[in-house]
Amino acid sequence: MDSKIWRYLDFAKLIHLISTKTLHFTRIDQFKDKFEGSYPLKNIKDWEGPGYKPVGDFKNWRKFVCVSCWYESNRESAAMWELYGANRQGVAICSSKQRLKDGLAEPPIISYNDIEYIDFINDMADINIPHDVCKYKRIEFESECEFRAALTAIPQSPGFENGFPEFGSVDNQEGFPKEGMDIPVNLDVLIEKVVLSPYAENWYRDIITKLARHYGLDNSIITTSELAADPVYPKQ
Repeated sequence: MDSKIWRYLDFAKLIHLISTKTLHFTRIDQFKDKFEGSYPLKNIKDWEGPGYKPVGDFKNWRKFVCVSCWYESNRESAAMWELYGANRQGVAICSSKQRLKDGLAEPPIISYNDIEYIDFINDMADINIPHDVCKYKRIEFESECEFRAALTAIPQSPGFENGFPEFGSVDNQEGFPKEGMDIPVNLDVLIEKVVLSPYAENWYRDIITKLARHYGLDNSIITTSELAADPVYPKQ
C-alpha cells in the first residue's frame, strides 16, 4: 500500500503552492536545525584515519541539496496541527509517495527517502557520497516521521567523480540559491485532498474554497479535519 504523506502549510505557503504550481525545496543549510547535512561523529573518526586526504570543508556541500519535507502517516497528526495550524489558518496537503513522484513529472535530479533517525554520537551512517547525509537526522527528531524529496546538484569541476571529491573542494562554488528552489508540479496529481485546520472557522473554509476555484482546483478536495469532529456520548 502506498503510504500517505502530509505537508502542513500556513496560508501564505498554500497560496504560493497553488498560484505558482510549484513545490518549494529548501536548501538544507537554511533550516533551524543546525545539524541538517552534518556528519555523525563515528563517520568522521572513521574517515580521518591513515591516508586521509583533506578535500575542503564538507559543511559547504549543504549548498548542493534542497529538500521538500513531508510527514508520513496514514492519519492526521494532532502534534503537527499544533505546530502549523494553531493560528486557525493552516492546511495540510494530503498526498502519497507515488503522487509526489508522479506530480514532479520532469524533475532534475531528485531522490526520495524515508529519513533514518540515528544517534549522531554513537551510530554510523551509510554515506557513499556527500549528498547521502540528507537521509539522516538526529534521533531526537524521530517524531517528525519524515519522508523527503531531495533535489541535488553535482559540482561541475575537475576532481569530482560521481559526486564525490577525489581532490579539490566545493568551498568556492555556488550551489543552489540560498532561498531554495521552486520546482513545477502537477497539482491535480500531487494533491489528494486539502485538509483545513481543526481550529479553522467557517469563513476560512469559504476563502480556501474560493481560492481553489480561482486557480482551477476541484473544490471537492477541500475537507475538514477529522480532529474537528464533536465527541459522541451515550444516552440513557
